[in-house]
Amino acid sequence: LERPIAPFSFFNYLVINKLTYSDKQLNDIITHEKVHIRQWHSIDVLLIELVHCILWINPFLFFLKKALKLNLEFIADEKVISSGVNVVNYQLTILQNSLKSNFHLANLFNSPKIKQRIEMMDTANDSNTKIYKYALVLPCLLLCNILFGSMTVRESYQPISSGSASTGITNKGTVNEKLKPFEGYYKFQFEKGKDVYIKISQRDKQLVLHELFAGNEVKFDQVAETEFYNKKQDFNLTFKKATDGNITHLLAFKYDLWTRVEMPKKTYQPISLDEAQINNIDGLYQSENTSNGVVKITVGNNKLVLAPLWKDNNFVMNTSANHFYPLSDCKFYNKEVDIDIETGFKFIKNEAGKIIMSVHPDGTIFHKIDNYTPAKEISIPNKNLKRVEGKYASKFNDGEEFIQITSKGNSLVIKELWTNGNTKVYVPESNSKFFTKDEPSTIEFNEETNGSISGAAIAYPMSKKIWKKLE
Repeated sequence: LERPIAPFSFFNYLVINKLTYSDKQLNDIITHEKVHIRQWHSIDVLLIELVHCILWINPFLFFLKKALKLNLEFIADEKVISSGVNVVNYQLTILQNSLKSNFHLANLFNSPKIKQRIEMMDTANDSNTKIYKYALVLPCLLLCNILFGSMTVRESYQPISSGSASTGITNKGTVNEKLKPFEGYYKFQFEKGKDVYIKISQRDKQLVLHELFAGNEVKFDQVAETEFYNKKQDFNLTFKKATDGNITHLLAFKYDLWTRVEMPKKTYQPISLDEAQINNIDGLYQSENTSNGVVKITVGNNKLVLAPLWKDNNFVMNTSANHFYPLSDCKFYNKEVDIDIETGFKFIKNEAGKIIMSVHPDGTIFHKIDNYTPAKEISIPNKNLKRVEGKYASKFNDGEEFIQITSKGNSLVIKELWTNGNTKVYVPESNSKFFTKDEPSTIEFNEETNGSISGAAIAYPMSKKIWKKLE
């Protein structure tokens, strides 16, 4: 293909834009995709997508599907590395060409789980891949459970009244003492050392289940002393007590047994960096999503100090959630966040040993830059503002969300149609790109050859979303 696209394979077909890559990068990518083709990974992807369609009601299947796809990437990466390629160069190929794609049924070279893939290459621990074998077995077991379980009569759950003395539910925002025994962390063990966690908390008279492996939340009403229910997803939780009355287990969907645990403590020990290592890290880093998302990263008191340049000069991200300590000169961990094992911060070097980019805990890549000049507002013709006006749509979960764009003076006003009408004002830095003055967000419009606008990309430092203009 001649247009920019992330390389991918589907059965015996390999799609790639050869002009985008060097000969060495091209060879690495083709070697990677040949593994997917020869091992028929497309069948694995189709099967897990089919199971997900059938068992869409189970939120935990989301994790299993992601795990299987990630394991396919591990397999292909291992074959490429075993062929004798330079590991660092191969990692750079993945990072520097991390384009997004809408081909969800294909095997993507630039998988979104870049951070895990790089860490797997660095650790080379064979036991890490065993967990993903369950991604094939568990959906089948769940399917059997649901098929046979559907033969029983569905129970009718009725939330306990908020005024009931048995629940102790109080006014909004206050702590419900009778819900506190259920709060805490619960783990589901695939095998020794390979666990996933959920967190149970309370909010506004309900229990909230936080999927720490996927970032989702599900709210539940109390329907009995130890039972909670989400009517929309037909999702029930049953808590189990020990003889002393303490909660020890959680049964989800009547099948998945989760064990209550104390927050697992990390045993990492930070090292001390020398002056050369600190100087290699210090500098400006620009988000891959938006040119306005620039962070100054330094090392102080043997931990990272992150200062976003879109805030005032005295603002420093110095909360407990941003205390990163060095495990090496390129790997940092957050010792204040005990439960989430994906809170690491990583730097990538080139062949000369110079740091060229950082990978933030959520996987967002920031490229190291020498200097930064903030965007400046310019004046553009009114016709250039008028042509982008209209309604835009973007996919959201299983549906869509919409925005309305109108012009006002020399600026654009973007209104969120799924909220109470929240608006943001963007000013032009070119005829097709606009930015906000109060936060690091940009919107860039896609212009067709005939001059019409077909869509736009709204970007923040940690995310980018594509919008299609509606007729």
